[in-house]
Amino acid sequence: MQTFKTIQDYCQAINIPAPKHPSFDIRRFEDNMRSVVSAMPPFRHEFYAIALKIEGGGKAISGHHTDFPENSTVFFNSPFQILSWEIVPDWEGYYIMFTQDFVAQSYMANRLLDDFPFLKIDKAIPFEIKRADIPPLLSLYKNIFEEYDSEAADKFQLIESYTLLLLQWVKRLASRRANAQEVHREIRKADLKLLSRFQALIEM
Repeated sequence: MQTFKTIQDYCQAINIPAPKHPSFDIRRFEDNMRSVVSAMPPFRHEFYAIALKIEGGGKAISGHHTDFPENSTVFFNSPFQILSWEIVPDWEGYYIMFTQDFVAQSYMANRLLDDFPFLKIDKAIPFEIKRADIPPLLSLYKNIFEEYDSEAADKFQLIESYTLLLLQWVKRLASRRANAQEVHREIRKADLKLLSRFQALIEM
């Protein structure tokens, strides 16, 4: 199974343009659809990703969660989580990718997994969101996208702030979902506890 250590290696493997920055990247799914590999066998990567899929067909598998939602979906990829997909080239939405280096240089350092537990490998479960919940998330992704494309000297300070806001919004939606359903019944506890410990050791 392939493991991609850098965002650049990952982008090259799935046939999309190289990132503009080694530690942080943002993409629109619709920009990728012209060239991205439509079927990707199981693989891992060593960085975080947070995505908002507004539309799109096909099948994606994120970690141990095989029942990927069909409608508007927020989903996460943690370092060393197993991923694969067979997608229809009609996906719309955004996703960001950031490395441990990005976390280490920001206010998220040391608190990321405590403050946002949905990024832990054993809790990174994709979930559907209501149409009414899309605009605030979409606005933040657009702000990050515009800053990332700008030439402003302080753009990464703003990107960091927008990313923290995005994480906070996702936390609210994830908490709402957790209150509505017993999320832990969907988790294969024994396997994922081992994976979570493995992730903690890697971070140490």
